[in-house]
Amino acid sequence: MASAYASTLPHANTTYKKKNPTKLRVFFIPLFATGHLIPMTDLAALLAHDPRVEATIVVTPANAALIYATISHSSNPISILTVGLPAGIENFAAASSPSESDLIHSAVDSAHQTHEALIRHHLPDALIADIPFWWAGVVADELGIPRLTFHAIGVFPERILNNLSSMRSEIANSASDNPVVIVPGLPGKQIWFPKSELPGFFVSESHVSWPWARIKEVQLKGHGVVVNTFYGLEPEYCAI
Repeated sequence: MASAYASTLPHANTTYKKKNPTKLRVFFIPLFATGHLIPMTDLAALLAHDPRVEATIVVTPANAALIYATISHSSNPISILTVGLPAGIENFAAASSPSESDLIHSAVDSAHQTHEALIRHHLPDALIADIPFWWAGVVADELGIPRLTFHAIGVFPERILNNLSSMRSEIANSASDNPVVIVPGLPGKQIWFPKSELPGFFVSESHVSWPWARIKEVQLKGHGVVVNTFYGLEPEYCAI
């Protein structure tokens, strides 16, 4: 049976003694979106099959309810550690208007201090954090905690985003009469996009530009990336 408990975070300098020092305590921190919660929960359940692993998923109370059925069927216990956000904005699915969507993105940013205090308090042995939470990687590196970045969208789109990120300046400065952007460094058939269909922060500076650059920087310093995919779906992209 999976266990669930709420947490009141202590001072960030407080240390935490593991319940079972013989187990590898792994923290999973998914984004507040169902499409990220489900695959990361599946990953936690997969690792929890190993009795040497003590898996803990960090979610908001509302999102805890979404994953409880999955973890309750795990062969070994999976803990839920809840962190609070304002009511009604705990999941991207709750956003029915652009203003609510902006509010949720602000909530993601507001999770920075909570996540940092949580990691410093519990001192997990390893950490798997969703891609937007770049600060988790910074804190983990400071504390000497091995960590991975989690991507919920597959290797193909992740590879495209990485390769386009390396040419942001070129895209932003390209002539308006050149509306097509070719993605470099991909195997097989050439992939291109109309410039008008690219994410806005690739074309011009926005509030997303700095966080995205920080995300990529932190990801490259980590121990690796976990992607929601399987080899048979996109073998040529998994192989590079």
